[in-house]
Amino acid sequence: MSTQQGFCSPDLKTHRKNLPSLFAVAQPFLRDELEKIDPEIPSFLSILRSAGAGERHHKNGAFLAHLLNFHRIVRLWGAPFDIARCGLFHSLYANSYVNVSIFEPSTTREDVQRLIGAPVERLAFLFCAVPRHKLIHEELHFQYTDAELRDHLAASDLSIKTARETSTFDASKPWRKKICKLLPPKGIEARHFKTGEPISLSRRIIALFILMTIADICDQYIDYQDKLYDNENGRLEFRGNNWGALWPGTCKPGLWMNAASRLGVLYNLILREEDLHSGEEQDGRDYPPRPRRRNHAGDPTGV
Repeated sequence: MSTQQGFCSPDLKTHRKNLPSLFAVAQPFLRDELEKIDPEIPSFLSILRSAGAGERHHKNGAFLAHLLNFHRIVRLWGAPFDIARCGLFHSLYANSYVNVSIFEPSTTREDVQRLIGAPVERLAFLFCAVPRHKLIHEELHFQYTDAELRDHLAASDLSIKTARETSTFDASKPWRKKICKLLPPKGIEARHFKTGEPISLSRRIIALFILMTIADICDQYIDYQDKLYDNENGRLEFRGNNWGALWPGTCKPGLWMNAASRLGVLYNLILREEDLHSGEEQDGRDYPPRPRRRNHAGDPTGV
């Protein structure tokens, strides 16, 4: 069983060792050679431009720039093609945050599937359909204190190491009990933000949504959002709506980075619990547990 480390190497020495390979991944972005990153990107960009994505304002610039930045972030984190492509189309439909979509309202999901592929469209649809603030922040993120996140992350690391070295699993650990209380192994049922239609979500899909939320925040937020949302404690609880906040502020990194870090811990806790749960299920069979491998960002969807 492999340990899920999240977005970056566990220590500076390993990180420096990986710098050449990381630069090799980043170089096509720096040279604007996007076809070397994904051969489908040029055609996807043509679709987005023809839909007017480059003509719409969005936070720091054009909407198309945000979509490209989102894609770049998750790709550099090591996300598989379908997840990175979903990043490019993550605002495909109207969602609980903004009533803006890329395509005309008459465009059906089947039309979009023919353009970008069914797996990518499905991920993008789910990301847009669920009430993300309620699901990710209110029902998960805000349920933890800073101390819990620190303690549970350390405890989860020990649980993973114990399982890997001794094939011993202990579901009574406080960190596992809390995750399973918030997100049962079978997943949860959310509601479409507009229609109320029930949507079944696995824990891996929810982990993916957290990963994408972090990428979304990292591309758009500066210290202006701290002032706008009264984010004095860094938890990004969206407690305020300060209309007097001046855009773009100082453009320095903001306290929201604390919230991004907290979400990163939550992402790791979910995937580590998933690893252990899978190992427990395999441990009860007549054959040894099959080692599971992931890259940096992992593939929480299995798509």
